[in-house]
Amino acid sequence: MICSAPQIICLASSQRKAEIVEQILQGNITTDCPASVLRQQKQATLFLDLDAAQQLEYTRISHQD
Repeated sequence: MICSAPQIICLASSQRKAEIVEQILQGNITTDCPASVLRQQKQATLFLDLDAAQQLEYTRISHQD
């Protein structure tokens, strides 16, 4: 399983990814959005460009314990 990896790096770019990025980072953690579980993984890093991040509320987003 990906969550057992020592480091997880995800990249998202383009406006096309904005809605799913919002769901991943600000929606509920659910099987309807499998990547949302990465918010619980301290070893996960998500890199976004401005287009992919355009729907996010600009507050500090970090992993959830």
